[in-house]
Amino acid sequence: FPAMAEKVRITHLGTQDHGAGPWEPSNTLRVVSCAYLRHPKRIDKLARALATIQRPVHWVHFGDGPDLPALRALVEVLPPHITVELPGSVPNAAVLDHFRDRPVDVFALISEDEGVPVSLMEAASFGIPLLANDVGGVRAVVTDASGVLLPANADEGQIAAGVLDSASRSADPSFRAAVRGSWQERFFAPANYRRIAELLMQQ
Repeated sequence: FPAMAEKVRITHLGTQDHGAGPWEPSNTLRVVSCAYLRHPKRIDKLARALATIQRPVHWVHFGDGPDLPALRALVEVLPPHITVELPGSVPNAAVLDHFRDRPVDVFALISEDEGVPVSLMEAASFGIPLLANDVGGVRAVVTDASGVLLPANADEGQIAAGVLDSASRSADPSFRAAVRGSWQERFFAPANYRRIAELLMQQ
């Protein structure tokens, strides 16, 4: 409806600034994901991708749901160098505490569809490199400045390669700073919400 173009404004949501997260070298790759456990989130696909990585991996997944029993069964047969924490459903503050207190090399989201995920925004605000597939509005958050954008239907090999690529970027302080900078430019809540308020006041 081009005749209506002047009546449309696009703004993003955003998240608060809790500061940059810690990082230190480790032989173990530290991966975090956060999603309600049902098929469209494809957490099982992430688990199978991590199983193909030869170096030690420690994976923390926040969230539960109907697919939690299946995920627990899958985790039990992962190679011994892949360790997993499944804390289940926790308050959002607990996820933010993890980002603030524990080094994370990559935050991963491998879903069939998304809007513009707040979980990606929150991880990026701590300077954590992002890994996600190109569905919905994900590409608004995951750019060359913030991480690795996979094809929409990325297979397990592509996901594993993306995890390793993200981890190598995570070791570069300038890249982690760029991730935070990208978040601050696009998804800094006080600036975005101020703009929304200004737009509403113009009506």
